[in-house]
Amino acid sequence: MIEGDPQRDQSLERAYEFARAAVAAGHRIYRAFLYHDAVRIADPNFRTGALIDNWIEFAGEQGFEFAACVSAAERRGIAVINGTVRDGIAIVGLGQFTDCLLQADQTVTFRA
Repeated sequence: MIEGDPQRDQSLERAYEFARAAVAAGHRIYRAFLYHDAVRIADPNFRTGALIDNWIEFAGEQGFEFAACVSAAERRGIAVINGTVRDGIAIVGLGQFTDCLLQADQTVTFRA
C-alpha cells in the first residue's frame, strides 16, 4: 500500500525500489494499492515523470495489478465514473485491498 503524496514525499519511489528488490529476491507481488494522497497519480493530468511509467511497465511485466482506491480518488476530485484515469492504473474498491490481505503472506505500507 502506498499512501504518500507524490508531490511531497518519496513513498512512491521507495515503494518502487522495494518492489523491484523484492522481485529480484524471488518474491511475487500480488497488487500495488494506491491510497490516500497517492491516488493523485491516477489523474492523467498529474505530472509525474518517468516514475509512474516505470511502475506501470513493471506491474505489466510482473503480472500484478497497479490499482488506486476509488473512494480516495473521488475525494480528491479524480473523475473515475465515466471519467478518465491514467492508463495502466486500475480503479478499485477497498474490497480489492482486503483481497490483498487475504492472498498475500505480507503487506508493506509506504507512508509519507
